[in-house]
Amino acid sequence: MITVRKLKLSIMADEELRIQQLKWIKDEQYNQYRALNNGMAFLIADHMLNTAESTKIIYKNNEINKKKKKIYYMEDKIKKENNKLEEEKILKFESDINKLKHEIKILENEKVELELETKNLSEQFKNHYVEDMYTRLDEIPFQYKDNKSLVQNRLKKDFDFYLNNGGKRGERKPTAYKRDYPLLIRGRLLNFYYNKDNVFIKWIAGITFKVELGNKIKNNIELRHTLHQCMNNEKYKVCDSSLQFDNKNNIILNLTIDIPINTSENNFIEGRVMGVDLGMKIPAYASFNDVEYCRAFGDIEDFLRVRTQLQSRMRKLQMALTLIKGGHGRGKKLQALNRLKDKEKDFVNTYNHMISKRIIEYSIKNCCGVINLEYLSLAAREKDLFLTLQPQKSNRIKRNWSYYDLQTKIENKAKKYGIIVKKIDPYLTSQTCHICGNYDEGQRISQEQFECKACNRKFNADYNASKNIALSTKYINNINESEFFKRYKNN
Repeated sequence: MITVRKLKLSIMADEELRIQQLKWIKDEQYNQYRALNNGMAFLIADHMLNTAESTKIIYKNNEINKKKKKIYYMEDKIKKENNKLEEEKILKFESDINKLKHEIKILENEKVELELETKNLSEQFKNHYVEDMYTRLDEIPFQYKDNKSLVQNRLKKDFDFYLNNGGKRGERKPTAYKRDYPLLIRGRLLNFYYNKDNVFIKWIAGITFKVELGNKIKNNIELRHTLHQCMNNEKYKVCDSSLQFDNKNNIILNLTIDIPINTSENNFIEGRVMGVDLGMKIPAYASFNDVEYCRAFGDIEDFLRVRTQLQSRMRKLQMALTLIKGGHGRGKKLQALNRLKDKEKDFVNTYNHMISKRIIEYSIKNCCGVINLEYLSLAAREKDLFLTLQPQKSNRIKRNWSYYDLQTKIENKAKKYGIIVKKIDPYLTSQTCHICGNYDEGQRISQEQFECKACNRKFNADYNASKNIALSTKYINNINESEFFKRYKNN
């Protein structure tokens, strides 16, 4: 299981050397920022050129196929009704067929020329621009040459993700890397060691970090245990990680570690599946495919109350800040506002951690090794289409609904215990009766109530949806496999 731990670090050196080493890190971060954005620009340009030429070839193919169908239709008619057709009609058909064949020949020649042109253009682009891209990356003055390889790997992953998640359809913007994007570092270059009770990390360029373990005893013990397992790759493998600066200019190490999963202690019931519906009224509702146990997790009103209170305080503070004159600069004025923003983020993060933790505990308690969730972007679309709350309240919930973060935390915690998380097609999960399987419009009377028109049973709407999710076997890996997407993509 791959997981990430955030560690606060401090550089172990005298003041002058510490400033030099901080500058080294920030300069390398800036070099990476330039390399990532230049590389992504080249990859996007290559993709756009290939896509434009491919579209022309597809158009030619479609025209050829249409004309071939017409020829087939005419030849079939002559063959079947040869005795009934007049000679003049037959001659006209034959003339039309010859004309179509001639047009097909012209189109096929044009298609061959286009393919050759595309091939030449692609080769020219690769020879000129792609080689130029690697030349440009070589020109960027990386202080540690291995960082160029890390940048190339990051670009490939991000570009593939962009294409496979809406980039091809124009639904997603290419990744734009910010100036403070974390500095990518090799895991094998992080050497952990003890000095008395403190933990240190020896890195490149003579830089040594001290890990700030904090004062909370529980967190301190857990962190020490994790770092001890990382030393000499005793049990945990240290993977490629990253360094960044927080808003207080502290150095933060995003330590990526591979923790082996011990599944020998699991006592899961074979075939049992738990469906989790991430709803509007109730943040999460869970039920099983083979038993009637169910549980609701959290209350949207509690979640919204705290979050909207914080947002209201931020709006009032923003209005007050516009009237303030003088002071010690923009940063000083915005300190209070930034504290509130951080407080809101921390609240959402803590709340979702609490919900996801309880969901996983409930799954383990009931010996369930498989959790079904709705495919994320489709589930959100379904909530929008079938939401029946008042518009004002609906918009408030959708704006504050952190379903993506919650689902991600469920997936991450599930891996730790060897629980498999599967994605299902959300098509009609909220509109179908889980008992008799009947679908009829209007069965979901409100956001909370579901009444089947076939068997006349009444259920809590979130319970019914979670049951359908648990019973579903329509597993999908991407949006194009979904029946829901095919039917509602034009809405």
